[in-house]
Amino acid sequence: MTHPHTDPARPADLASWTMMLRAQRGAAQEIARLVADTVLVHFPEAAYFVLKIDYDRDLATDLFPESVRDAQGQILTDFDSSRLPSLPATDPLRARWGGYDPTDVFQVRHVLRSLRLSGGEFDNFPEDLRHDRDDEGYVPCLLLSPQARPDRWDTWDSEDDDDRERLLRPYSAQRPSSSTAGPEA
Repeated sequence: MTHPHTDPARPADLASWTMMLRAQRGAAQEIARLVADTVLVHFPEAAYFVLKIDYDRDLATDLFPESVRDAQGQILTDFDSSRLPSLPATDPLRARWGGYDPTDVFQVRHVLRSLRLSGGEFDNFPEDLRHDRDDEGYVPCLLLSPQARPDRWDTWDSEDDDDRERLLRPYSAQRPSSSTAGPEA
């Protein structure tokens, strides 16, 4: 029996697939950092890029930018506009966006959705920083600075390489010592 998507001259193997998956995850980490660094150019005091999931939509279209917040959870922008401030023409980040426009919230949203669809996972926005308008349960976010702390530290510390490789965490506060880390440490 032949498989329509398999080239018999070059059969796929798990080792090659695993290497490609690791390369893809490494690239996803770099793109997450690109998004974080770009947001920080616009909002230097930013700590969290908070996202919203519309559970009435399909997985490919359910993720939306909700707000950018500082380390205390205060909203710096809530994306009422579909444009972000422009990057200076000489900023090296601009070239890394290639054909995408980092000032267009719709294109930034597309990049974030692609990261998620390719297997990347976002942190959960800390519950103690949430506002009444925030959803209960999982509120995805990208940590933007060393002042940002995850809701839970244990995902990063997982012994499962798969969990660590999928978590998109370009920046993070230092993990507190185990005596102050709390029950989920």
